[in-house]
Amino acid sequence: MKVAFLDRDGVINREVNYLHRVEDFKYTERCIDGLKNLISLGFEIVVVTNQAGIARGYYTESDYHELTNFYRNNLAKQGIELLDVLYCPHHPDGTAERYRKKCDCRKPQPGMILRAAETFSISLEHSVLIGDKITDAQAGEWSRTRGE
Repeated sequence: MKVAFLDRDGVINREVNYLHRVEDFKYTERCIDGLKNLISLGFEIVVVTNQAGIARGYYTESDYHELTNFYRNNLAKQGIELLDVLYCPHHPDGTAERYRKKCDCRKPQPGMILRAAETFSISLEHSVLIGDKITDAQAGEWSRTRGE
């Protein structure tokens, strides 16, 4: 299976510092067309997103899940099914002790990608990562060298 791994903030939705409210969610320009094109090319879609706002105490995991459910349902109504959405709530400088740690899932670490690859038998060699930050590219590169 080949997958297009997509970062969320700045790729799927317009960048909003620590986005966590449905009313602040807006798709990036041509996001829907881009997702449909990827699907038409045979890619499954997996979202991999750092969510440091949870570790920093700006919003809760419940807030994150509410927003995720909103956009997943909205995309499904437009014929776009996401294979999975993975997130990292950690940050080494977080104020919420539960989430304050260095982990293997926070990009640029490849943990989210490698877990998805194992869970869904994804061919990383035939997959792509689409992001808007260097840490996204680094996570994609690291996952290729560690996962194959």
